[in-house]
Amino acid sequence: MAQTWATFFDFFFSVEKNFKSKSHHNKRRKFCIFFFRGWLSGRRRQTVNLFFVHVGSNPAPRKVKIKGVFSTLFLFKFLMFKTNFFKSNSSSSSSPFSHPYHIVNNSPWPILVALAAFCFTSTFVICVHRLARPFGVLFFLLSVTFLFFLCFFWWSDVIDESMEGYHTPEVANGLRLGFVLFIVSEVMFFFSFFWAFFHASLAPSIWIGCIWPPYGITPISPWGFPLLNTLFLLTSGVTVTFAHRALISGDYTYVQEGLRLTMFAAYSFMMIQFVEYTQAPFSIADGIYGSTFFMLTGFHGFHVLVGTIYLRICMLRHARLHFSVDQHVGLETAIWYWHFVDVVWLFLFVVVYWWGSLA
Repeated sequence: MAQTWATFFDFFFSVEKNFKSKSHHNKRRKFCIFFFRGWLSGRRRQTVNLFFVHVGSNPAPRKVKIKGVFSTLFLFKFLMFKTNFFKSNSSSSSSPFSHPYHIVNNSPWPILVALAAFCFTSTFVICVHRLARPFGVLFFLLSVTFLFFLCFFWWSDVIDESMEGYHTPEVANGLRLGFVLFIVSEVMFFFSFFWAFFHASLAPSIWIGCIWPPYGITPISPWGFPLLNTLFLLTSGVTVTFAHRALISGDYTYVQEGLRLTMFAAYSFMMIQFVEYTQAPFSIADGIYGSTFFMLTGFHGFHVLVGTIYLRICMLRHARLHFSVDQHVGLETAIWYWHFVDVVWLFLFVVVYWWGSLA
């Protein structure tokens, strides 16, 4: 028995010395033994609970159960062998978990997404101005497809990092702050179009008859489709908040039901918006009123589509148990985005549909 323990500790200290050596040239991972509990008595095969924490930068703790001292030695040998094939994500030379932040690996997605976005905007301008018919539309569809797949791969990597435990509380707070800044930029985006609407409506020029709505424009009644869409969006805000509260309470079924009702309200809104566009008595080419109306409502409808896709992905992730009571940053940011869409629509209904239609 004493010889067995001596062999074990000799192996353990050799592994520790190997980890501390500089001969691997950054092709190693440092394993920190957080807790080792068990007993080995005689020929009985007892259970040894081994806990590994902070593999790489900072993933979630893992628990491994093994049998007997020989299995323990084999596991250490296997781990030492595997560490030669992975690079450490930590930039610190003293400890891989000296900070709670995630030092990401090199990724091709940012530059590729930037190029795809450039192609998207360029081909969109070519398609709108009909500069390369009939290939303009084809190039535009190819650029949209390319951008979609690149974003899919990039966000898949982010989801994998969250599932591997790299999104610590500090990293999660950084993601929340980044998304808040993104929503602020979206607020400024819509503010510019509201500015154009008020600039044209509060002081109508002589070119539109010095009245608002302009001469010859029949505005859409706010008490028809717009009011129905308002009810759908307000209801979706309630259901998505209900789903969030259910997730915090740990109720799996109510989360799915709340997100499903939100999806129904979102699909209904987009369908009604499409019918409203087909029946509108004016177009985007009908002066400043048509331009501001369709830019505001059209971009809002696009944001509703993006928010619907976002919530749908979160619904699928929740069905695969990607979210927990304490860790659900993806769903949280999706709910913030959806509430932002609701607030923008309330401003649209009051300013554009109701006040803007008053003679």
